[in-house]
Amino acid sequence: MKEPDNDRWNISPQNFIFELRTRSIYLLFKPVAEIHRRKTEREKKKKEEEEMDVARVIVDKRFCAPYPVDLTIVRKVMRLTAGNFVITDVNGDMLFKVKDPVFGLHDKRILLDGSGSSVLNMREKIVSLHHRWQVFRGVNKEPEDLLYTVKRSSMIQFKTKLDVFLSHNKEEKSCDFRVKGSWSQSSCVIYLGESDTIIAEMNKNDTLKSVLFGKDNFSVTVYPNVDYAFIASLIVILDDVDRDAAAIASTASNLAGFI
Repeated sequence: MKEPDNDRWNISPQNFIFELRTRSIYLLFKPVAEIHRRKTEREKKKKEEEEMDVARVIVDKRFCAPYPVDLTIVRKVMRLTAGNFVITDVNGDMLFKVKDPVFGLHDKRILLDGSGSSVLNMREKIVSLHHRWQVFRGVNKEPEDLLYTVKRSSMIQFKTKLDVFLSHNKEEKSCDFRVKGSWSQSSCVIYLGESDTIIAEMNKNDTLKSVLFGKDNFSVTVYPNVDYAFIASLIVILDDVDRDAAAIASTASNLAGFI
């Protein structure tokens, strides 16, 4: 039989006291560390919930759902008739349509609901370095009816990036939402503020029928509790920003040909 290892049990008083203190400190601070970890998780969750609260009701609570909302956006390639956008749900029922721009001091579009009532009106400020749009409730244009402002994140862009500022964000030091992508890229993603939290995504979904009839077909997924009227308006504005960028690029190319 193997003799017991007596050295294992020969602990000096100093080592015993040291080990006892070490274990005591560990047992003392283990609950503290666990409490700190749980507190950090709660604070993180609370912050995420507060951020998502911002993304919920922007236009109207009737346009928010506690589940993902799938939309289909059909855009007429040629604007020969009024209403170049139609937005439907998964059942094909029309949720929104968009009136063509009315040109004047402002380039204006109106988002109508399925019954034809005005939900939002979107006005581009003609004198604007960053291609700024202001979005108002209904057909109004008074300052108290302003819901949010959309503008390019920078004057010169190789890829479209838009910043969105809610009406109470007067200083506009940091955006409340971001839009990245374009119609020409056939996709876009909408983020919450400066974070990586996605609240909606758009992807091209053309069919043979849509191509033959000169229409672009896009699918949009709006995340739970996010205002889908708000998302629809951002995609409409993105279309206009892209069209203007394409027109400027075409003009520059033509001018270069004469030089």
